Amino acid sequence: MVWMGQKAEIEGVAKILSDFKCDHELLSSSEIGKRYPSLKYGEEWAGLVDPMAGCILADRWLAVFQDEFRKAGGAICDETRVDSFEDGEMVQIKTRKGVFRSKKAVFALGTWINKLIPGLPVQSRNELISVAYWRSKSEKDEHLTEPANYPILLANEGRIGWYSLPSVDYKGAVKFAYHEGQVYDLNNEVVDMDQKFIDATREHIRVHVPFLDAENGPWRVDRCKYAMSPDEHYIIDFLPGSGNIQVAGCMSGTGYKNGPSLGKALTQIALGKRPFADLSSFSLNRFTPKSKM
Repeated sequence: MVWMGQKAEIEGVAKILSDFKCDHELLSSSEIGKRYPSLKYGEEWAGLVDPMAGCILADRWLAVFQDEFRKAGGAICDETRVDSFEDGEMVQIKTRKGVFRSKKAVFALGTWINKLIPGLPVQSRNELISVAYWRSKSEKDEHLTEPANYPILLANEGRIGWYSLPSVDYKGAVKFAYHEGQVYDLNNEVVDMDQKFIDATREHIRVHVPFLDAENGPWRVDRCKYAMSPDEHYIIDFLPGSGNIQVAGCMSGTGYKNGPSLGKALTQIALGKRPFADLSSFSLNRFTPKSKM
C-alpha cells in the first residue's frame, strides 16, 4: 500500500512508525514515480509504503468467516429485521421472525444505530459514498490497472482524502473514490447523488493518475454507506444503564476490515473476560459533557 500526502504530514507519520518499530518505507515523490510510473505526484508530496497492507476480497472474506462461525455452532439469520429489544436478566430481541433471548447481546449496528437505539447519547452522521470506477484512456494501458502494476493507494490533501484499489472488483477498472459522502436521511432514499465528490476525484485523477480516463469517466459508480461518529472514531461500549448489552457502531468507514479483531474483543467482554485490546478510547464517555467544577 502507498499513502501519498504532503511532505510534513507523511514524514510525521513515518517518525511515529519508526518509534514503534513498524515496518515501512518513506519515499520521495520521484522515488514513488520510479516504482509506480502511473502515479504523477509533485515534489511537495511524499509517500509511505506499507509492505504488510493488502486488499480484502470482501465477498470471499465474509463467506469464510460465516462458514467458520457455523462450524463453531453459530446460526446466521439473514434478512431478519430487528424491531425492538428489552433489557433485563435476559435480553429479548424482537424480530419479524420471532423473539431471540440471551444473557448477553452485542448490537453491531450500521447506519440504523440511532433508529434502533434512539436514546443513545450520540448521533450518527450517515453518509452515502460514491464508489467510482475508472478505465484507462487507451486499451494498451489496461494492464496498468492490474494489481501487479497498480498499488493500493491512499492520497490526502489536508482533510481531503481518496482511496484507490487496482482492478480486483471489475476487470480493467480502478476503484478511485472520495473518502467522504453525501449526508442523507435513512427515511428518504437518495436518487440523485451529489456530483461534487465525483468532480473532485476526477480532477485528482486528471493531475495525478493521467493514464485513467478522467474526462469520460467514471465508467461505473456503486454506493457505500458510512456511519460517522462526531469525532470519526468507533463507538464501542455498554448501552447506558445496561451491563448486558454492548453497542458497536459508527465505524466511520473503517469498520469492515477490523471486524474480526473487534468481534473477538467484544466476545471476550460478553463472556466476562478481559479483552485482548484496550477499547476504552471508544467509550461513549468521551461525548459526555465534563463538569467545570
